Amino acid sequence: MTDLICVSITDCNGVIIELGDMMNARDFLIAGESPQEYVAFLRECEYIQVVDGAEESTDVQGRPCRKTTLKTGKFAVNTRVFLDKFTAWYLLKRNGKDWYADNKPAAAAWVKQRIQAALLPFGIPQKDMTALYQLLLVHCAAFDATSESLAVVTSADLNGRMYARPPFIVDGFLCAGLTLLAAPPKTGKSFLALDLACCVAEGKPFWGFDTVQGDVLYCDLEGTEWRTQERFPAVGRKSKQDCPASLSLAYKAAPVDAGLIGQLDGWIASVKNPRLIILDTLAHVKGRAARGEDAYTADTRFMKPLHDLAVDKGVAILAITHTRKANGFVLDDPFDAVIGSTAQYGNSDAGWIIGGKRDDDKKQFTAVGRDFEPVSFEIERSKGGRWVFNGTMDDVQERNQRDEYKRDAVVVFIKQQLPKCGGRWTCTAQQFINEAATVTGEYLATDATRMSKRLRDLAPLLLKNDGIVLRLPDGGGKHGREFTFEQPAFTD
Repeated sequence: MTDLICVSITDCNGVIIELGDMMNARDFLIAGESPQEYVAFLRECEYIQVVDGAEESTDVQGRPCRKTTLKTGKFAVNTRVFLDKFTAWYLLKRNGKDWYADNKPAAAAWVKQRIQAALLPFGIPQKDMTALYQLLLVHCAAFDATSESLAVVTSADLNGRMYARPPFIVDGFLCAGLTLLAAPPKTGKSFLALDLACCVAEGKPFWGFDTVQGDVLYCDLEGTEWRTQERFPAVGRKSKQDCPASLSLAYKAAPVDAGLIGQLDGWIASVKNPRLIILDTLAHVKGRAARGEDAYTADTRFMKPLHDLAVDKGVAILAITHTRKANGFVLDDPFDAVIGSTAQYGNSDAGWIIGGKRDDDKKQFTAVGRDFEPVSFEIERSKGGRWVFNGTMDDVQERNQRDEYKRDAVVVFIKQQLPKCGGRWTCTAQQFINEAATVTGEYLATDATRMSKRLRDLAPLLLKNDGIVLRLPDGGGKHGREFTFEQPAFTD
């Protein structure tokens, strides 16, 4: 059996579908005169070659048409190849229409309609058309189920080889593979994306994290050339015309199911060192769900080809999308806020999400992936629009605690009092309150019990931040309720 090279469906007045150039003419698959013989359509096929359509004639319903002169012959056809090539042609010629490469029933239905139109002049009964259509569906299902064996990796394969981990493009949180970035609308995702693109294109650190230099494709599908130039200075470039040599930009792209994978694959093949592809935004390259198709199935169909391309080619694809409003409730998982079904995040190797109050310039950036430990940063947007790194959330929390400690009125008073006492001061909680009120003019606690608890809580922080040793009351003896503050720097 040989693979099908070309299929054309023609009517009496010209070509409806044409694939390739098998015989350098217009060809059409047809079979015997009974429904049983139509099985041959799938394997040993006859073709009708339209040689000349110049003579006037009428069809079976008496309508005028051009009479065709035909030549016939036979050749073998692989059904899967036929549908694949038919789909490839359809996507090429009808870019953006509701067509999906893996929807075999829809393919067969479309073929059925064209067959009916093509065979009308030859008087093929409608019932035979229906039989041919049903046989095509049945055979496609059987062929798909048996034509390909399951690809299996044995334990010997795993034990005998060392598989390389996906390489990091940005150290710590961006690997080769598919990453989904989600954030609310108008929060500066495109500034982040352009900054990242420039850093990787030149191999410069991004937010202080090392990058691996390489070619970058930024598909700015919501932007324009002039807007990109306007943003270059905002993300740290010297001028509007300072575009890195290894950065390419695109402002239009086909949907995933209508040629995008081929476009991205073509760019990967055209550059020396492909590293990163940014799709801004995912909504512009997702096709529409087929009739009756649920959101999860549709999203899986859109995301899987992107994931497979990223993994196969060893590049990072960053797909940008939006989050929905929380509507007043707290989400258990921030990624539940991503617009669309969970299939988008589920079919990605990693997820980035930017969260925080809309009017707050400081946001929390969280990255979770299969190939790295989760990280969480605080990022802040500058007046120019660029996002800057403020540290990990642990660093930020520690810094906030330290700032709060420095502003604490109790701490401020202790640090003022110790030098006056030669670096050592002993008092009860009530004496502390009274002395502070005398010096500062305000009561730092309403009663001794509250002040005692406050001092006990501050003891480890005083030692950590200022080297002040606070000896706590032991509850016994004459001085059992006294606190002793001591700062060795003054007593030595």
